[in-house]
Amino acid sequence: FRRVLFRSEMAKLSGAKITITNDPKEAIKGSTVVTTDTWVSMGQESEKEKRVKDFSGYMVDENMMKLAKENAIFLHCLPAYRDYEVSEAVLEGSQSRIFEEAENRLHAQKGIMVWLDKKRDEKQNRLGIQQANHQRFLKRLTAIDLAGRCV
Repeated sequence: FRRVLFRSEMAKLSGAKITITNDPKEAIKGSTVVTTDTWVSMGQESEKEKRVKDFSGYMVDENMMKLAKENAIFLHCLPAYRDYEVSEAVLEGSQSRIFEEAENRLHAQKGIMVWLDKKRDEKQNRLGIQQANHQRFLKRLTAIDLAGRCV
């Protein structure tokens, strides 16, 4: 509930409109972005049958996308179960931006890894560990000849 309140406050600041509804047709009507998530996440496989039944009527298909704006895009964080949460036609269609979303996520994750690596290096520099490790590495490197054999 706190997340909804936070997002409502952010929407007010940006001029966005957030509507909370259980009706997928109402939710999609006039949207510029349509997104969904997998109905069965890893570790929930035993609940698949129940979830498919519970979410019946929520699949994003061509008819649902027709309710969105003409230039609307479709997003899905993947993996997608075709013909459960999204029809194959929407997933592979011209409005789909799932692969661009996946690529953006890849670059964001690489950025986080670089940032974490820098933080680790900063911490090691403060402790003097990096220099000691580097000196040990150089000693080992000089003990290996060009053929890759230890000498």
